[in-house]
Formats: sequence, C-alpha cells, structure tokens
Amino acid sequence: MNPIDKRNVGAREPLKRGRPSVGITKKVSLTLTKEEWARIEDSKLTVAAFLKELLSTSPIESESENKITSTETFSAETYQFTKSSVDSRVDMTVKFNLPKDHPYTTEMIDNVRTTIDRSLFNNSNVVSVETKPQYICPFTGKRFGSIDKLVEAAVLKLLEWELARSIRIREKQMEHVRERQAAPKYLDQI
Repeated sequence: MNPIDKRNVGAREPLKRGRPSVGITKKVSLTLTKEEWARIEDSKLTVAAFLKELLSTSPIESESENKITSTETFSAETYQFTKSSVDSRVDMTVKFNLPKDHPYTTEMIDNVRTTIDRSLFNNSNVVSVETKPQYICPFTGKRFGSIDKLVEAAVLKLLEWELARSIRIREKQMEHVRERQAAPKYLDQI
C-alpha cells in the first residue's frame, strides 16, 4: 500500500449534496425530419424526456457479463369505464366510505362529482385508464413503480431496523452489566 493510500485509510466519505446524478450530460446536435420533430412536440415532452422514454421502452442488450440489464418490459394495460359505472362508484364512496358525521356539504360532493365528470370524461361516456405494474415491498407493504426503487427503500428500511435491533441488544447488555454491578459481591453482603 502506498503512503497516500495509508494516509486515507479510515477517512470519511464526503457528504453527497444536491440532486443525485441521473447520468452523464452531453451536448448533442440532432438532425431530424419535420415529421420526427412534430412527433416529439406532439408528445408534450422535452427532447431529453422523449429520448429517455423511447430508450426505456426498447430492450437493452447486455454489453458485458458484469453489467446487469433488464430485457423484461411491462406494457401498460388499459381499462375502460363508463360514466354510469364511475357515478355509481362515487355514490358508493360517499355512502359507505365517509364517516356519518363528515363535514362535507351536498354542494361540495356535487362539485367533486362535476370535477370527476369533467376531468375523466370530457364530453364522452367512456374513459380509458392506463395502469402499470407495481412492485410491493415484502417488508413494508409499500408500492413502487420500479424494482430499483423497491430495493433502495428496502435496504434503507432494513438498515434502520438492524440499527434499532443492535441498539436494543446493546441496551440489554448494559442493563445486565448494571445488574451485576448492583448485585452483592461477597457472601456476607447477601
């Protein structure tokens, strides 16, 4: 080990501040046809977001054996609901899910009903709702949109639990030491 490495042994890692790095930023010049630019503009995404979305929907080939990549893609499923079925769900929510002494007036409930109709149906009788898979953490029951976020949250939660467990063990050991110190040391002290 060289002297510089020896000097840095045990040094703290610098604190990371700000937004976490998402990747490498590079300036590029992109030449596309009018139709291709129109497609990007119609998506209502930035060019970067559009490219990321485009790249994330195509399977990634593994460049090396050490690199972990996923070729599994999940397509969103689309469900269609009629206005009458949504209205009946609103009625059931108001009737069964609100407490009996709720503070909401009839006018407030009607405003909510109008907002749902206007937002979901927009002068139509059928709405299509897209759903995507969720990953449920086996430790906390929380739902995540990606396995990466699930693992990240699970590691942090399990570390938190492990720290709490080690503190409990240490406290029990200290309690045992205090009991032994308070206990009589000689037979004549009994």
